[in-house]
Amino acid sequence: MPQGAGENWQDADAYADGLAAFCRWAVERGFLLENPLKGLRPFDKKPKTKRRALTPHDIQKLLFGVGTDKPFVTLGETNG
Repeated sequence: MPQGAGENWQDADAYADGLAAFCRWAVERGFLLENPLKGLRPFDKKPKTKRRALTPHDIQKLLFGVGTDKPFVTLGETNG
């Protein structure tokens, strides 16, 4: 599997579907005696953690987190 692939359930489902189709093909043509994926249950699609938006306090801590009295990033400014 390429690095970074399979990071979400859609990727995992796509890989599982492809592998299952390959195993069915191999059984039909006699390359496998039985399908090793028979009985494979669907992936759990519920997120493990619940995401939340940053609060204004979280954003302030993030922007001033470099240890200076100036923000690391100033919103709305352009370099130039």
